[in-house]
Amino acid sequence: MWDRTTRHLADHWRPAALLAFATIGVNDALSAILQSALPTAAPAMRVAGVVLLLVGALWSILGQIGITMLALDRTATARGAFVAALPRLGAMIGATLLIALAGTLGALPLVGAIVMGAADLQAQPPVVPPWIGVYMLVFLIVALCVWARLILITPLVAVGMGPVAAIRASVVSTRGCFWRIFGTLLLYLLVSGVASLAMGSALGLVFRLLVPGLAWLLAPAFTAIASALISMTALIFIAKLHEALDRRPGAWERSA
Repeated sequence: MWDRTTRHLADHWRPAALLAFATIGVNDALSAILQSALPTAAPAMRVAGVVLLLVGALWSILGQIGITMLALDRTATARGAFVAALPRLGAMIGATLLIALAGTLGALPLVGAIVMGAADLQAQPPVVPPWIGVYMLVFLIVALCVWARLILITPLVAVGMGPVAAIRASVVSTRGCFWRIFGTLLLYLLVSGVASLAMGSALGLVFRLLVPGLAWLLAPAFTAIASALISMTALIFIAKLHEALDRRPGAWERSA
């Protein structure tokens, strides 16, 4: 998969990078700036900030679909990929909401325990039940496993599937290669997390020393560029993984 990903990047890096910077990068920079400014903002500005965060999230999703379409050779230009992604936005939002709903239901016991603990703060010293830590660990492991099985949703939506069909097809298509996907996912999370944290800390320090008046803007912007490149590479990898799994004998019969 990495060979196919690097070959695609070598041939089509310009439209993919342009789309990644214009969508994912813009959203990441906007989110970082707003999240640091909203806690001290006026109520009206907070509402406007939340609206901007939602719009930015939709903008980023369009970019993710567009980059996937580029990787699947559905189009050859950044503009064509963005236009082609527009009709698929609703299906991607639907799949995202279904997954978010399932995750929320799974987290309800944890939320209930936290709420009950907050209600008892005046009655006794706050005590965190031991099972909450165990539940959080199990929930995290299950979430990673589910993510590994649903990793193909974006390319499946990009090729025309609906939310439910894409979820089902992703689960079916990843049978037999779950552990390889899971290991790759852990590696991606480790590399992207360390890179983003290191770059954010280093750039923040450098800009605070060199241009303290613009550090609040430049540090998130440059960190967003790195994040966009990492996300772009991951999306292309997932698209190439979808192509490889889709070519397996009986792939469409298993997901039909």
